[in-house]
Amino acid sequence: MTASTIYVQFADSTDEEIISVLASPQDPKFYPNQGTVLSDDPRYVAFYDNTPANPPSLKAGLVVPGQ
Repeated sequence: MTASTIYVQFADSTDEEIISVLASPQDPKFYPNQGTVLSDDPRYVAFYDNTPANPPSLKAGLVVPGQ
């Protein structure tokens, strides 16, 4: 299976921690530190694993790592 490309927002300019998943590129004035990662990237896997499962809607729209 091929990993998907995901638009993300990082916590800061180091690109070490993902704090948000975006539907598409956003205005960087309002959403700084944007980038893309593959769904099997360890930073995305950590974001996914740390997203609460309750309420279920929080994880419902996220790509499962590696897919």
